[in-house]
Amino acid sequence: MTDAVPYVADPRERSFSALFTYLHSSSMDVRLPPEEEWRAAFGRAGFSDVTSTPLRMPGSRMFVAAG
Repeated sequence: MTDAVPYVADPRERSFSALFTYLHSSSMDVRLPPEEEWRAAFGRAGFSDVTSTPLRMPGSRMFVAAG
């Protein structure tokens, strides 16, 4: 999943994620939830085991949900 999380504190991701957060919000009217909200959404969908791994592209995450 790319462009998955909003502005993040990690220096490697900070500039890019801030730009994409702004772009999604201003031109697409899309709010990118933080990782914690993604995890909660998977939990509400019935998944009990959720992991999140940062990918090379800043702001992207791979979510694996099971159970």
